[in-house]
Amino acid sequence: MSQLCSVFALIKAAELFAVIISPSQFDVSTITLLQEYTSERSVILDSLSSLINTERIKKHVLDKLLSWDSVYFFKLTFDGIAFEHEWVFGPLLWRLLGVLMKLFSNNIYDALIVSMIINNICHFLSCVLLRKLTLLIFGPRFKSKKLVSTFANTCSLLCAIQPSGIFSTVGYSESVSQLFCYLGLYYRAYALTNNVRQHRKQYLLSGICFSIAFGYRSNCLLYGILYLYDLFNAIKHRTFVSMLMPLISGLLLFASLYISVALPYLRYCPERGEWCHSITKSLVTYAQSYYWNVGFLKYFTLGNIPLFLIAMPQLLVLILSLIRFKACKKIRGEWLVCFVYTFLQFTTMHVQIVNRVSTCTFLHIWFLSSLLYQDAFNGNANANKKKQNFLFSQRFAHWMILFWMVWVIVQAGLYAVFLPPA
Repeated sequence: MSQLCSVFALIKAAELFAVIISPSQFDVSTITLLQEYTSERSVILDSLSSLINTERIKKHVLDKLLSWDSVYFFKLTFDGIAFEHEWVFGPLLWRLLGVLMKLFSNNIYDALIVSMIINNICHFLSCVLLRKLTLLIFGPRFKSKKLVSTFANTCSLLCAIQPSGIFSTVGYSESVSQLFCYLGLYYRAYALTNNVRQHRKQYLLSGICFSIAFGYRSNCLLYGILYLYDLFNAIKHRTFVSMLMPLISGLLLFASLYISVALPYLRYCPERGEWCHSITKSLVTYAQSYYWNVGFLKYFTLGNIPLFLIAMPQLLVLILSLIRFKACKKIRGEWLVCFVYTFLQFTTMHVQIVNRVSTCTFLHIWFLSSLLYQDAFNGNANANKKKQNFLFSQRFAHWMILFWMVWVIVQAGLYAVFLPPA
């Protein structure tokens, strides 16, 4: 735990340093936002004014962290939804902040500080939880308890330096959605490992966790694939209880999807036309396509080649992790989720966000950690062959981890001056 705390603190300090030394933003949206939401005093900063120079903190740190989508999040925190395209953003993050802000402040700096506290706590807890999940699933594969503990600890450290970087630190939804995804995965794995009949509550809790995660990030809906996979297995083995659990848990996630579609539909339709008459009736799908050009192969243009190059290392790790764990039946459901996500990320989403959105999965972290401990995975028939391949070697893992460490610092500097990728 002490090692995780040290690495976590160093990564966050490096990101903060990159923000401090970066020049001021050239975009005016942050300035406009600050003028509107700083009329009231900052409760947190004013209480610290006798200890630190809060004006320097605002200028060199906080002002720069109000960038990209966080501008939307904090506007929604204080004003709620005013425009159609704002329904694209997951509702739980800004609503949670809105409730907290009503308790003590209407100042945007307070909202930013509170969101950073929440996100950093969630990121750290995700690292701890990934260790527990790794021990639960991979523990039986290791003959040595010391080796499995070392492997799990490495996974938690890699989670701390994950390429989401600054987006897991500031007012974004990556850290909270990651925590609830990992919680859902842990509860489901615990129930399946210890007999689902005896641990129905844990299995149902997984559905609740994934539903909450979906409220923060829509891509977490992909974890519904887990319940389809479990349902298929239950039907195959004709076990009624095992059929009931994935049905209920999956319906919880489906209910979250239905609510997210129904609320804007009831507000705007049928007068709005267009998406009201579409098959999905989804404003989110329409807004992403209309305002952000999200769609199958729409991002494949010459102008987006630099963004594909930025995304390439992480896409490569995701693809290699799918190859590595293809034969691992114990995590077949998780493998399917990662496969569908990677396909959609490459073909349909804005490709550069893979560096931060891939936090909802974990196979890439297991993959890099497994390369560092090759002997533990010799049960794979192709292990010896893969050892000779650079892409499945310890050397590749070292280079990739080094890239992550450099990337999160560079990314923080780019984010602070309002430059892509976001």
